[in-house]
Amino acid sequence: RLAMEAYTVALKYEPDNKSSKSYLEKAAKRLAASGDAVDNMSLAGQSFSVVSEWDKSQRGRKSSQDTRTHYDAKLDLKEAEKHKVRGNAHMANREYKMAYEAYSAALDLSPKGPHSHVYYSNRAAALCYLERYAEAANDSEQALKMKPSYGKAHARLGLSRFFMNDFKGAIRAYTSALQHDPENAASKSYLAKAKLKLEQQNNQKGGKVHSDVRRLLNDPDMHLMAKKALNNPNSELMEDPEMQSIARKAMSDPAMMEAVRAVPQVQSP
Repeated sequence: RLAMEAYTVALKYEPDNKSSKSYLEKAAKRLAASGDAVDNMSLAGQSFSVVSEWDKSQRGRKSSQDTRTHYDAKLDLKEAEKHKVRGNAHMANREYKMAYEAYSAALDLSPKGPHSHVYYSNRAAALCYLERYAEAANDSEQALKMKPSYGKAHARLGLSRFFMNDFKGAIRAYTSALQHDPENAASKSYLAKAKLKLEQQNNQKGGKVHSDVRRLLNDPDMHLMAKKALNNPNSELMEDPEMQSIARKAMSDPAMMEAVRAVPQVQSP
């Protein structure tokens, strides 16, 4: 009888299951052979009663689990916030390794919570102070995936890229940071530094040209000759191959042109 009840329950969920049907028939025959009459309607009623009770227990269990999960999530978030506060205190005291550990603990408790982008961004700041710039960039990017408008994460991405000598990346990140926080003095300062560094980096690639720039700035006579030649392309000075070379470079290189036009600086003895 218990077997029949079990297979009847199974067929409620899988009415076309041949195996359950077969075993249900076998169980019914054995029950009949034992002399225990089978009232199908009564059995069905008992079976569906079992199903109903099972359904109720499952719904109750799920509701209890959902309530507990929600409670645990709130508790984890509360603890994560405590770790964030500790991390901020460590940052203020320049205890950057301890700050990193505190933010990591917050992320362990709440990796995808409502404040997780802050934990990632703050940990990126700690990593920058620890000179772990690649990791800082990764944390900043993770924060921005969660909240693209978070200005601090853009700024920390800019800082990490600046110290990785990725000045183009730093410029992009700080430009984005200032779109979200236009008055941030640190972002403005580092954006200017990144632009200057990129310019210096580009200038170094034209090594010989810029050695000529230094020569012009340090040699007043040479500077004056170059300036005259550039202002008057038909002058006799332009017959000098060196002057021709300087003129060509000046026409193609803004730094060289600026050096030619500048007032020559006489070095002090």
